[in-house]
Amino acid sequence: ADLHDWQQFGYRPTASIALGELPAHFYAIQIVAMSSIEALQSFANEHHLSNVLAARVGANGKFFYVLLLGVYETLSDANAAAASRPESLMIIEPWVRKLGSLQDAIARGDLLADTTNY
Repeated sequence: ADLHDWQQFGYRPTASIALGELPAHFYAIQIVAMSSIEALQSFANEHHLSNVLAARVGANGKFFYVLLLGVYETLSDANAAAASRPESLMIIEPWVRKLGSLQDAIARGDLLADTTNY
């Protein structure tokens, strides 16, 4: 399958791997955060995004669902991917963040789930 420009820079593991198992020094490009998974899926469909990642995170005692363009081994790869993101996302300023900070937010989301689901 042909990869879009922004996908060529991405980290592609040889086997399926959880975000939490990747090195914390990797980078992720966060496009948006929404309050529901349905809103996130709707956004992805609206912008014709496929092969993107979603994660549930916790912030300020609430759940958010973040849409990630991808995961990258270096900051330069992440910046190159962000610069070549799909045309429909050019109006959105992506957040290039350390994967470690995202992993912490995912862990907060998991903790929140454990404390709110009886």
